[in-house]
Amino acid sequence: MAEFRGAGLFIQKVAFDKREDVEDPYGNMVAGWVEQFQDRAHFEFLHGSESVMAARLQSHEPMLVRIRTSANAKRIDTDWQMRDLRGDNKPYNVRDVTWDNSRAVVDLLVEGGVATG
Repeated sequence: MAEFRGAGLFIQKVAFDKREDVEDPYGNMVAGWVEQFQDRAHFEFLHGSESVMAARLQSHEPMLVRIRTSANAKRIDTDWQMRDLRGDNKPYNVRDVTWDNSRAVVDLLVEGGVATG
């Protein structure tokens, strides 16, 4: 992952969603995604390893996403999803959450092209 160098690195805009029960148009409670917060992020697309190449062959898109530490970032878990707001609002499953040694940033392993439910 790129070394933390300040705010200029965080040019992508993302939203983080958590699965919760929501009311459908008929008044029934159903599972759905509820946005928790938006943030700026840095994307780093993975390449090279055998597992990454296998995922790409299956049309999965693994990548590392870095965001700054915040009270909201501390809530992210692997049952959440991330959406790319600068692109086409595409959802990515959060696969892993790793705190940087400096505790200034959070690294997220996310994967697109898979079911987010």
